[in-house]
This record gives sequence, C-alpha cells and structure tokens, in this order.
Amino acid sequence: MHSDPKREDELPDIKQSDDPEQAFDESPPKLKEVVDVIKKGRAASAPGPNGVPYKYRKEGVSGCIEHTSVLSQIIREVKDSKGELAVVWLDLANAYGTVPHKLVELMLERYHVPDGVRALIKEYFNHLQLRFTVGDFTTSWQRLEVGIVTGCTISVILFSAAMNMIVKSVEKKSRGPWMKSEVLQPLGRAFMDDMTISTKTVIEARWTLRELDKMITWARMKVKPNKSRSLVVNNGKVKEERFKIGDEIIGNE
Repeated sequence: MHSDPKREDELPDIKQSDDPEQAFDESPPKLKEVVDVIKKGRAASAPGPNGVPYKYRKEGVSGCIEHTSVLSQIIREVKDSKGELAVVWLDLANAYGTVPHKLVELMLERYHVPDGVRALIKEYFNHLQLRFTVGDFTTSWQRLEVGIVTGCTISVILFSAAMNMIVKSVEKKSRGPWMKSEVLQPLGRAFMDDMTISTKTVIEARWTLRELDKMITWARMKVKPNKSRSLVVNNGKVKEERFKIGDEIIGNE
C-alpha cells in the first residue's frame, strides 16, 4: 500500500533542537574534494594481499555486524565485572513502507537543512511514482504517499536520519553504559529499521521504552513486540525479565 490519508497532516510539535554551530555548506564540490573521492575509490578497488579488493573486504563487515559487535563487547564486559545491564532489540513494523514523509520533512527542519535543499527534497517526494510488473501484467503509475524506495540512495539516507532523530529524542534524561575503555556508549542505536536500547538498569530500560513508544507512536509508526527481544544481566548473570512496548510484552510469541 502506497497511499496515506494522513500524508498532509502535520506531526505534533516537539521541542526544537539547538541551533547549529556551523552553517550547512551548500557550495558545489571543490576540485580537491572530487579528486580525494576518486583516489579513495581507486584505492578501495585495489586488490589486497589475498587478491580480494579492499572495498569488498570492508563491505563484508556491514554496519549491522559492527553494531552487534559493540553490543556483544558491552555484554561481555558487564558479565566479567558482575555488573548490571539491560538491552532491548526493537523490530519496527514495515518501517521502510510506513515512514511518513512529514517525518522526513520535520527531520530536515530539525537538523537545520537549508530551505532550498528541503524544498528540493519535498518536490522529489511529491512526484515520486511507482509501478509494478508481474508476469505480463503491469500496474498503472501510483504515487508514493508514504514510505521510501529502498533502491534510492537519498531515501535511505533520509530514513536513517529520521530514525536517528527518534532514538536521540529519548537520550536526554538517561545515559548508556560505560565500557572498560572509559567510552560512554549511547543509550539508543538505530541501524536502518532496527533499534536497540542499552541501559545500566532495568528501571532505566522501562522508562526509555515508554518514552520511545511515545515517539514511535508520534511518528505514526509501530513496533512488532513479538519480533523484538530483550536481555538483562544482573550481578554478571543473565536474568529473566519481561519488558513491554505499549501494552504488549516484548518477545512473547
């Protein structure tokens, strides 16, 4: 489904973010920037010691794996130190297909993207049309009123930024766990359509879930509780604990 009866409805107002310290650079790419990008691209395509191009070796460690690796390290350290930790993995329901275009517009405003760029992106989404072919049948052109096109580079970037805005909105009253390296980890993480929260206590996790549920509902999106999961470590040991998102229990299949 690509229609959205609420497409033109504004999202309820939220607190304005702080003004940027540096203005957005709208100038055309400089020659040096273009040359640097080409050089990096050529270097990434060069074969490594085993004959495999570096770019493929690098892409093999995706953002999802890197995201999971950090969480795994946090869990190991908490177990070793006999500490306490609560982690909740949230699965958004059809996130790509349900993200409202108004959320994208608001994100661009909150991130202080210049008016000209925002107007260009809005015009792009206003005229985005799709059609599908099954066998020898092709549908008529349909306007995309909600969601993004995953094959479109700018749509994926905008989606990630919008999800980041939602996650960051719940970090103001709580903080994530510390690692042995004395690096404070963020309370929330978003990787495309998956969200993760990691807190130092169960109480903080419950509070964060309530706030996150409010923001996801505000954005006219939904979480799939039965596809989401949680983990609690208390005194270095895994402990059984149930969490809720809205009125539904997480991981209750």
